[in-house]
Amino acid sequence: MKIFERIDDNLDKLNKSEKEQVFLELAIYQARKNNKKDEKLKNEREYLENTAKFYNQSASKMMQNIEVNINIYTVLLNKLMYIYDTTFTNFIKVKQSALNNQKILVGNVIYFSQNYNDEKNADDEEYRNNLYQNIESQLQSKINFEVIINECDARIKWLVDDMEKTFDKIFIDKNKALIAIDANGFWFNFAKKIRNIFVGRRKYKEFNDSYINYINYLLKKIESKENELAGIYVAMEKQMKLAKNQILKELKTE
Repeated sequence: MKIFERIDDNLDKLNKSEKEQVFLELAIYQARKNNKKDEKLKNEREYLENTAKFYNQSASKMMQNIEVNINIYTVLLNKLMYIYDTTFTNFIKVKQSALNNQKILVGNVIYFSQNYNDEKNADDEEYRNNLYQNIESQLQSKINFEVIINECDARIKWLVDDMEKTFDKIFIDKNKALIAIDANGFWFNFAKKIRNIFVGRRKYKEFNDSYINYINYLLKKIESKENELAGIYVAMEKQMKLAKNQILKELKTE
């Protein structure tokens, strides 16, 4: 499911420049996420193929095993991507809400300003003073909502950076360690080749059978990150709601 299919129609209430900013944030996020996914899939496929070769097994003959493992690995990559998509969407929604509240305030300022400048109210000094105070308070509240919007932008930027770091932390490139073992020299590799003539097939089968344990390990890491991001969003939503209520409360009491 595409991200914007999960964002409500509040987007329609934003002006052109605001929509363009949201699309730009989404484009940056999507590009970096997809690049990271492609990188991880490429690394894991190379690792699985090189592991087959390490145990003196033909990667082409073991392709069915490799494809099964890659498919499971892809499911986990997509699961983590979906978690970040959901969090990104929620962050955008909080920002949309702040933008829409800010637009209401701007509309109020325009309305009060028109009444303030209306010639028929020119002699009503008390009425004009009330309008002026309303304009001032609306403008201050607009500035306060700007603080919330800036905080949302900072959270969105953090989320994109955190997404890349998490992919690197959870989906480690194990191919590097395998290459390092093969770099131990001629005699090590010669002994490994001789040994694998006798036990290579069994060792590879043990590796392939144990891959499910690695998948379960990744799943636990992903679930832990899901809980972490959910907690961050709940705290953010609560903080923003409190800030919004405080702004509107101050606006009503003035």
